[in-house]
Amino acid sequence: MVGKLFIQEPCSDSSIQRPRILIVSRNIDYKNWSLEMKRQSRFIMCSAAILSIMALSAAPALAQKKTVKACQEEWRANKAANEANKITEKAYVAKCRTESAAAQPASAPTTPPAAAPKPAAAKPKDGRQAEYARERACGQDWKADKAAGKVPAGMKWPQYWSECDKRKKAMGM
Repeated sequence: MVGKLFIQEPCSDSSIQRPRILIVSRNIDYKNWSLEMKRQSRFIMCSAAILSIMALSAAPALAQKKTVKACQEEWRANKAANEANKITEKAYVAKCRTESAAAQPASAPTTPPAAAPKPAAAKPKDGRQAEYARERACGQDWKADKAAGKVPAGMKWPQYWSECDKRKKAMGM
């Protein structure tokens, strides 16, 4: 840092005073200063990152999820009722784990509520979503028909998809 310092000194003629300029400089090692600033900023950034991770990870830790094994045991205990309601083990376990994170009263029964019938799927908003939904539906039909032996001999997926897509479009899907 370079600065100027003005000092008033009397001249030989005491009535006139001329300013004398002295240049004052401080020896700063800019290379080390830059490294020190980088170290400090890295420390601050790492500290902020660690604190934010700790704050965000604390919330899920408070709400303990049930283990997959515990949910599977519940499903097996109520297997007949679940199968009657057409609830698969995989779906039950997923639902069980998400519900266990929410606070449930201790006296609540562990049996799952009766499955409500699924409402008719809403029509997709755009063509891509509609095509994707038709492809998924046709894929399920293909697997079911193939397992039941309803697929004509020699028919491959592309031909089945073409016919099924036309049927689904005609149905308004």
